[in-house]
Amino acid sequence: MIELMKRGGRREGISHGVSARRGETMSASSDPGDGCVSPTLSLATWLEAIARMATVLGIAAAILAVAASGVAAGSTHEATEPPGGEVAGTVNGEPVLVSEVMMHLRPPPPRVGVAAPPGSRLVAFDEAVQIRLLADEAFRRGLEPTSDRAAIAQAQLVRALRHQELRLRGLDGEQLDSLIGETEARAFLDAHRLELAAIASAKISALVIEGDDADADADAEQLLARAASLDDEDFVELVLERSVDTRSKSRGGQLAIIDRHGHGLDPAVARVAIHLKTNGAVGLAQVGSRLYILRASNVELEQPVWSDELAAYLINLERHELQQQAIDELIRRLRAKAEVTVDHDVLDALPIPDWRTFAGPGVS
Repeated sequence: MIELMKRGGRREGISHGVSARRGETMSASSDPGDGCVSPTLSLATWLEAIARMATVLGIAAAILAVAASGVAAGSTHEATEPPGGEVAGTVNGEPVLVSEVMMHLRPPPPRVGVAAPPGSRLVAFDEAVQIRLLADEAFRRGLEPTSDRAAIAQAQLVRALRHQELRLRGLDGEQLDSLIGETEARAFLDAHRLELAAIASAKISALVIEGDDADADADAEQLLARAASLDDEDFVELVLERSVDTRSKSRGGQLAIIDRHGHGLDPAVARVAIHLKTNGAVGLAQVGSRLYILRASNVELEQPVWSDELAAYLINLERHELQQQAIDELIRRLRAKAEVTVDHDVLDALPIPDWRTFAGPGVS
């Protein structure tokens, strides 16, 4: 269970444009969507969604990359105070340092749909907690690292636990070959056609408002929910009533006709628009002090064409999904027994990376 050390965490707001803004909604849930998506790949949306689920491998790699930070591993929580040594919370009575959280802090995902994603800061904190719990579980099972450097040892414990857990579940390496083949790959494609498709053509319209404060954010959230419930004609009426962008307003809100790359849009807007794959889909973007309530219409999709290359790709994705589900189940069991506290005031002060310049978790 998560206990709040200090209340007063603020809402993250719209942070998908030029920079992140204000605080964030703090929730014990951590089921993030995708990260920075390359609009040039037709499978990018689904690949990034899978990648965001795969916290264990990516986090272990990040730990190895910043091993010099001195973060403690397993039950050997060494008392070192690197830069960022301020405590962001605790897990089972042990402090979770800001330096640990920063290794996992990513830009917020593109805002697609009405529901807001979990705040980036809390997602990063949750991933730091997951690493702690997995390393401690590995230590409890008798797995041993070969390094005496805390951060490297922690990553080694996490990877060793993952391999052991997958072997026990029959999901390691060659064991998966008998479970997933072309038949399963085709079924995977049928089940995820929308995620795997790319936009061939779509009209992207926007209602634009001004504001860089909590009131503007609240207004944008209300307008986003309203836009999702309207048909094309009613959305145009709302644009004519509320939008401050004269140019697009004169065209009923239309910004551009785009393909999978989002050409013709500001990059911050394109980053959201390329995920609006159904008629009436909505999203939210920020460019400077302007908030864009986006809506798609006249959507035509380009479906992936079956090939040996695509089959191999989908088999790998499904293998990974099965493995990650097993690790997620282990994490849920460990979290259910853990006592976790969060200092929202400390988390709120952490700078959220700008997606335009983000190099990767733990990379400065």
